[in-house]
Order: sequence, then structure tokens, then C-alpha cells
Amino acid sequence: MRKKIVETSNISSLIRALESLSARGAGEEGMALFYGPPGAGKTTALAYAQLRTQATMLRARSTWSITSMLGQLLRELGLSETGSRDTRLDRIIEHLSLHPRPILVDEVDYALRRPELLDVFRDVYDLSKVPVVFVGMQDAPRILRSHPRLLRHRRRVTRWVEAGPLALNELKRVAEELCEVAVGERLLGRLHKESWGNMGLAVVGLGVIERVGKSNGEPRVSESMMQDVSLLGG
Repeated sequence: MRKKIVETSNISSLIRALESLSARGAGEEGMALFYGPPGAGKTTALAYAQLRTQATMLRARSTWSITSMLGQLLRELGLSETGSRDTRLDRIIEHLSLHPRPILVDEVDYALRRPELLDVFRDVYDLSKVPVVFVGMQDAPRILRSHPRLLRHRRRVTRWVEAGPLALNELKRVAEELCEVAVGERLLGRLHKESWGNMGLAVVGLGVIERVGKSNGEPRVSESMMQDVSLLGG
């Protein structure tokens, strides 16, 4: 499989949201939520967006405290981690005010369980005005909308971007760009159906197809060649 990122509709939607946040008018809020099921390609979309926009990307962790979160953000910005929490936060805000760049927070579901962590991102956003994009699972919108302690964050989120399944024509383009053997149309349709258009599962299936093609010296793999082969394992 070729190591590259294919710009899918999910990636394009995230980029458009980031660009609109960066170009927002005075008084318009600048937070977004990018959400979807496992395997939808959210983390890949983030990596693409980071390269495209020079954003700062963090991955939330189950062990995050305010101190460790600030430390990770300081490291990503190339800043000193010394000082109290207030001093660290001031350093981050001052730097981003002078050198604006979006902040992307992957696996934000961990932080949704601890509103005090989101409070820190709200401080950074309110005082530096840089766009902040939270990335989470498909349940993240419900949690953000319903939890009383998260309401002050919810009103700042003006872009809600769902990472949906790949359309068949998108899967065809992904196969053409990633897979080192050609994939027959009927086989592609089977993969789309069995993977439900899930990017992660589709890539697993393309890897299986590629291995079968290469092991048989075939530049193109058809449905008939894969009749007795599980595309997704198991």
C-alpha cells in the first residue's frame, strides 16, 4: 500500500471548517467539533489539516491533568514548561496571540468527561482568538449539548462537522491512489458493502486485496479471485 493521504470528502469538510473559522468576522465564535465513528478517518484528516494549516495538534489522554495538558501544548509550541499553571497559560496565550495558528484536539472524549480541561482550552481561545477544533466519537455532540457544565463551551462551537462513510466513488479513488494493484469494479462494490464505507475497514480490505494480487503476480484483482477470501479478516 502506498503511504499517502487521499483527500476525501471528510478531509475537505474539515479543511473548509478550519478556513471559515480562520476567516470569521468580528464577534463570530471560532470553535468546531469534528466527530464520527472509529475508522472514519478523523485522525488522518487531522494530520492532513495540520500540514495544510500549520496547526498545533494534541491528542487527549485518559491520564491528562491540567498540568500535563498545558505541558503538552507548550511542547508542541516549542515553549518552556517552567512556572505555575497561570504562568504557563499566559505564555501560551501570549505566543498564540503573536503567532496565531489553529489548535486541533484529537480524542477529545477524554476531556469531555472533565470539563475543567475544556475550561483551559476556552481560556486559550477566548484570550488568543485562535480557532480550536475538537475531534471526538459520534457521541460527542450529544455530550457537548446536554451536559450542564459544558453549555458555556457549546455556544462557542459554531461548526459541527460529521465524518461520514465513504461513497463508492470515493472508495474507488482511495483504491486507485493507495492500492498497488488494480481492483475490479465488482470487488470494489463488495468491499464498499462489507466495510459500510468505513475508511479504516476499507483500507484493511485493500491491503488484503493487494497481498492476494502480488502473491499471484496479478496486476488486477477481480471478484472471482477473492470469492473464498475474507476481505476484513475473521
